[in-house]
Amino acid sequence: MQASPWAGGSQLTKRHAWAIAHAANEVGRDVVYLNFDRKRPEPGPNDFTILAIHDGVLHQYAGCRLWAPADGGPALLLTRGKGCFSFDGVALVPHEERPVAAVGEGVARPVVPFQK
Repeated sequence: MQASPWAGGSQLTKRHAWAIAHAANEVGRDVVYLNFDRKRPEPGPNDFTILAIHDGVLHQYAGCRLWAPADGGPALLLTRGKGCFSFDGVALVPHEERPVAAVGEGVARPVVPFQK
């Protein structure tokens, strides 16, 4: 997978997913789509969807969550299954297994006070 552009909006329909993935595929890219729910009180995306077209087939990994270890290691996109994706600085890299550490909910970073 080539470096992924980011796109975002409301929950994807199959038609929109195909259109976004097709446009990205035309320029040799895959997409990380940020899903937003306007009814949700918290700002920010609900989850992430990875869209890729390979050999004419749309691969869609919906419901991914962002996760990073508390030790400051690299962030991962966890799929609903047992796999995940990392980013090597150029492309998304699929992994069949999740990290050994407990993944819990969302980003697991130490609390660092904001400095003005």
